[in-house]
Amino acid sequence: MLEENFPRSILSSQVHLLVHLVQEMSICGTVNARWMFFLERIIKTLKDFVRQNARVEGSMAEGWLIQEGIVFISQYLHHIDPLQQHTFSVLKASEERLDDNVPSGKGRTTLMSTDLHARINTFCILNSDAMKGWVEKFAKTKLERDNDRSQFRRRNDRGVPFPSHLKKLPDNITTDWLHDEMERTKIEQGINFSRDEWEYARGSLQRVCN
Repeated sequence: MLEENFPRSILSSQVHLLVHLVQEMSICGTVNARWMFFLERIIKTLKDFVRQNARVEGSMAEGWLIQEGIVFISQYLHHIDPLQQHTFSVLKASEERLDDNVPSGKGRTTLMSTDLHARINTFCILNSDAMKGWVEKFAKTKLERDNDRSQFRRRNDRGVPFPSHLKKLPDNITTDWLHDEMERTKIEQGINFSRDEWEYARGSLQRVCN
């Protein structure tokens, strides 16, 4: 019937499979009862947990337990008030498990370069909704500073250095400028900023695990 009513150009293997769909459903049931996609997907997830080829099953089991633990902890922390007192915040600072290196990969920690550390902090600030106001304020301040520097240079010779209050600002916002500006604004205007704003002003840790 297909060959009689349709041109030969559409009679591909995909069209041919339509003939067998009704018969396959009567024999095997619906597609979701015999589809292997979900099984293949979970197998791919388990294979990513393997860290030792000599202990494949053990790596999969341990990786799955760690993932379940992370999901549970993330759901627990989602309902925790960060301003409340927690057990880990009142422990002694000299406790070994707090001062020791965090095992990740081979368990070795390194320090990021100053340039990389600054670029990461700037990237986080520029892509945060909570910091849009500070990014706009920095752009406005930089424009005013550049105009003041230009006027100063037109009034003075090139050998005369710029005063400290006309120090050239970087091209992008930095944690140093952000922290100093927040401290100055807090003292002058008495504004209490949010916890997120102070976190971005402090920046990320320079120590990383590899």
